[in-house]
Amino acid sequence: MKGRIAIVSLPRIANLDEFAPLGAHARFIRSAAEVEAAAVIVIPGTKSTLADLDWLRTTGLAGAIVRRAEAGVPVLGICGGLQILGRSVRDPHAVEGGGEAPGLGLLDLVTELQPGKTTQLVRVTDSETGTQLDGYEIHHGATVAGANAAPTLTGPAGPVGWRTGNVRASYVHGLLEHAAYRDALLGRAGIEPGATPESLDARLSAIAGHVRAAVDWPRIRSLV
Repeated sequence: MKGRIAIVSLPRIANLDEFAPLGAHARFIRSAAEVEAAAVIVIPGTKSTLADLDWLRTTGLAGAIVRRAEAGVPVLGICGGLQILGRSVRDPHAVEGGGEAPGLGLLDLVTELQPGKTTQLVRVTDSETGTQLDGYEIHHGATVAGANAAPTLTGPAGPVGWRTGNVRASYVHGLLEHAAYRDALLGRAGIEPGATPESLDARLSAIAGHVRAAVDWPRIRSLV
């Protein structure tokens, strides 16, 4: 695991496909020992932020992530991972059953889960790479940033990504499809980018091409 990216395999993990561009650099992990050896830690999206926060604490992963972050290891949270990295998550509308829990406290963010769900394509400006990136937002919750969380990704409606030191988080999925963003993540840990897989769209198009070539579509249409 040394020198690699540890993607925390949350019990209710979501949007696994967005990590394919990391290729052989990444491993899904579920133990504190694996976090201790990682060069980069990623907390992905989740279908239940509060439940997975509890799991992180029960397994000891929460403490391990905080220790590594405080030691300077780059940490990236995406969507639910962003909420987990913040100071607290509140659920007054019982979106996930209600309640409130402290986050890992690595970012000055407070999240309140909302019944309405954000689902939209978005183009953001990345202040760190100086590029525009396309992605998508799919999440419950509104997040308020405090003074110690610096905006790094800004969309039409305002910031959707923040940073405190070596800890970053974003509500935008699909950023790793962009070479500039991906290579910056690897570079912070001293990992050579190397070759990475094609984008998800390219891979899906290739699969569709193989299916079209192998299937007798006129015969299928005649049976419909």
